[in-house]
Amino acid sequence: MRGRQNAIALCSMVFGITAVDAGNRTHAEKTDCALELVLAVDVSGSVDHYNYNLQMRGYSAAFRNPSVLQAIHTLGPGGVAVTLMQWGNATEQDQTVQWAQVMDEATADKFASAIDSAPRKFNRTGTAIGAAMSYAANLIEANGFHCGRRIIDVSGDGRSNGGPEPAIMCDAVVSAGITINGLAITNSDEMLDVYYSAQVAGGRGAFVLMTSSYEDIATTIRKKLLRELSPSLSQKLQVPD
Repeated sequence: MRGRQNAIALCSMVFGITAVDAGNRTHAEKTDCALELVLAVDVSGSVDHYNYNLQMRGYSAAFRNPSVLQAIHTLGPGGVAVTLMQWGNATEQDQTVQWAQVMDEATADKFASAIDSAPRKFNRTGTAIGAAMSYAANLIEANGFHCGRRIIDVSGDGRSNGGPEPAIMCDAVVSAGITINGLAITNSDEMLDVYYSAQVAGGRGAFVLMTSSYEDIATTIRKKLLRELSPSLSQKLQVPD
């Protein structure tokens, strides 16, 4: 069982800085949308240049995919508020692509282009999943959106080896009403999806998808986005390859 007292203490630490800023904005001052989504991308030392490019191309391609565009359209006029961050060790996190409200093909393509042009921020660093969760949660708490659902989408190919314990940080983030989903890349750890399910994912409707190869990551990213954008259809959805 995860430590609930530790989670409460961590929740105060995670949201202590941004809670004031977020609290100063009334609902009326925020932009409505259906979903706030943080794409948290692993760029630690286990991710070489080739695999990094496969990841980023997978994310940008997903926002140009007709099935994803249709799912965004069904969210309604507010669409999805989305940002992309990169993470490595306990002190290395960066909001690489700023928040964007994606509602249609034009805004989705603009966001995809921002991903395509984003530089890699870190290289040859450790893996601090808990610290990435904390940073991502603060991005949600401090943004200018008010949405029905809030999700952090963590992708990675290794277990945490630094920073806060992911399972305890997950409890802190979930207690603030944020869901954490996982995309486990099991190329070097065939049990990583089990680890992500136990230590990383949490909250209402949370799930973990896995891929055994970076070569297939674009398909998995697309499936994951479709499930997040269309939760009521997630069990029935047949995603084209």
